[in-house]
Amino acid sequence: MTMTPGSGSPAEILRRAECEPVSALAGHRQVLRQRLLEGVSGAEVMAALTEFVDGLIIGRYRNAMRQAGEEARAAGAQHCCLVALGGYGYRELAPYSDIDVMLLFSEKAGEAASALFREVLHHLWDLGFQVGHSMRTVQDCVDLAAKDLTIRTSMMSARFLTGSPYLFQEFHRRYFREVVGRGTGHFIEQKVEERRREYEKFGATVYLLEPNVKKSKEAYGISICSGGPAWPGSKPLRCRTWRIVASSPDRIFSR
Repeated sequence: MTMTPGSGSPAEILRRAECEPVSALAGHRQVLRQRLLEGVSGAEVMAALTEFVDGLIIGRYRNAMRQAGEEARAAGAQHCCLVALGGYGYRELAPYSDIDVMLLFSEKAGEAASALFREVLHHLWDLGFQVGHSMRTVQDCVDLAAKDLTIRTSMMSARFLTGSPYLFQEFHRRYFREVVGRGTGHFIEQKVEERRREYEKFGATVYLLEPNVKKSKEAYGISICSGGPAWPGSKPLRCRTWRIVASSPDRIFSR
């Protein structure tokens, strides 16, 4: 379900956001908060905010391409693409969540890749977002995922935003073949051990006065699966079980 805050279509809201991005984002959050108080589900709020942020990022990337020279425009369209990761990749962006975004690029993009990505990142920072960001080739993704458990897990949520769909398709194909299809049992064992260490560090009991709502025991449940990237128009494969801990909508909107 798409929620349109106030009056105006999503396209009109994003056009206003180009002129006054900070106030537009604050207004969007406030309206979503009101909708939540009126009974709209948390899942709908997260989806609506994700759609809004998608528009901000995609719009800024395309504007940066238009303002760049012909060579940079070609690089941005043919040899680069923006990819959402983590909860953002799953379309589960809470009002004050950080944003994980990756620029996937080929060597043919040259210096245009970093220039375009910089425009997107500065826009997000100006809006006040905490941004986790990376620039990687397809080979980088495969190599790093094979060595680093956190990166492998993050890549499972990869969702195409804009740029070259063909480059994302190459990443999608190689990730499934060379990462997801190998060592699934060992990966699950590693994730279970990782969770055990988190319980030791953040609390292995449900009776905590100030629990870490993300990492302590029973903050929420997680089912582990060996998912993979999401092709445009699809959703990432997800096997996650969420336990809602907030008793008031206000808590969802508190920082």
